[in-house]
Amino acid sequence: MRKVKGLAAAAAAVLLLSACTDAGSSTADEQSTPPAPNDGASIMACQNAVVLGEDRVLDLSDARDFQAWGLVEPADASVPFSTGSPVEIAWRVTGTGTFDTWLADPQGNRVEALKKPGTSTGGELDKPGEGWDAVYEFDEPGCWSLRVERQMPDRTTAISVDLRVEEGAPSFASVNEVYDAVAGVLDCDPGTTAEPVTIQIDGYLPEYRMCTDAVEIVRYENEADRAKASELLQAAENPFPYFAEGSNWHVLVLPDREGRMPGPDQIAALAAELGGSYVSAAGE
Repeated sequence: MRKVKGLAAAAAAVLLLSACTDAGSSTADEQSTPPAPNDGASIMACQNAVVLGEDRVLDLSDARDFQAWGLVEPADASVPFSTGSPVEIAWRVTGTGTFDTWLADPQGNRVEALKKPGTSTGGELDKPGEGWDAVYEFDEPGCWSLRVERQMPDRTTAISVDLRVEEGAPSFASVNEVYDAVAGVLDCDPGTTAEPVTIQIDGYLPEYRMCTDAVEIVRYENEADRAKASELLQAAENPFPYFAEGSNWHVLVLPDREGRMPGPDQIAALAAELGGSYVSAAGE
């Protein structure tokens, strides 16, 4: 086996968020009622996004009784957020009262976040207040609302922002699942004994399976690892001329192998069939 060499600098994540008011700015209120369902007008308003820079900090500091800042992870979170890709936010929250945070889906239904109180220091945030971690998941595209609350004895003060969520590329639970999907499009050879090209991600090897002597399938634990591998592939000394990628997988065409090799059009068609993307070193 040989390893791909080279490392591209990680691009800073830019997250798109829009404030949840009629005027397009963040809002604080004293009720715990869910936001109204997102009709067509509110989905359009959600497209008026605030752009966050390299610090990836979500600033919710204009509530009446508290301030909150959230550091969004992973660093390469998609723009906008994607279905099937959990987003973790390390919060620093001032004020008193019980902390709570949750989502409202595009229909206005409450969706609980996985909260980890008392375990967080607020990540890398240099902000005052208590630390909390919360994990948010989106199961459908559309305009979602994220809400942060302080529940005090006499009132609940909250602030919310809208999040644009798009349909994410499908992920696979095993490399054999990817193989079956690829074999439905390409003519895989189950008898191939060719060795894969390996890519080490943060000290571990993803799952590999060869479709043919010249076509390799890779399945990663998550989307973030696949994104790191994509950077390595494109920064390698001998970059792959073209390949297909999805949420947590790659289909690579190995240029130095013998035998029949699928062309760019075939790999582009494969990417479309699997709900992924076609990537070309030539930018085509």
